[in-house]
Amino acid sequence: MLRARDVMQGVPLVTATPEMTLADLERRLLEHHVGGVPVLDGERVVGVIARSDIVKQISVARALAELVEAPDRAASGIRAPEVDDSALDARAGLIVAERIAKLRVKDVMTDAVVAVEPSTPITEVARQLVDHGIHRLLVVDGGKLAGIISSLDLAALLLDERVTVS
Repeated sequence: MLRARDVMQGVPLVTATPEMTLADLERRLLEHHVGGVPVLDGERVVGVIARSDIVKQISVARALAELVEAPDRAASGIRAPEVDDSALDARAGLIVAERIAKLRVKDVMTDAVVAVEPSTPITEVARQLVDHGIHRLLVVDGGKLAGIISSLDLAALLLDERVTVS
């Protein structure tokens, strides 16, 4: 029977720190072609952050910017003829950029970490991903990060002709 240790991407892993800026995190995600990473404070796992967490923050910032810049328009959906949309969009863009620049990984990360041990059967790993609606699962051994398994890792496993998944 396959276990988490057989499928996980082991250490060293791409990680983030709680104090990292979202801009630095985004560069790291792009550089390493990953969609999310564990957040470590020293050797201790304190959270997980994904690109989707950043996108959510940008959406929130845009909504807040629209309320600040044009509260009547945002609330009613009606555009007053004297409103210069391009000027509003530019100011809203600045508000979004300023808000995002202030945020750190610790402000956006998910601190409810879902993890398994290396000996966890791969079927239980899949169950945890589905039950929690997540795309990556940490593998922790003795309280320390040992690896990570993504939904893509499981999909690749299904395509591996050498492996029988049961």
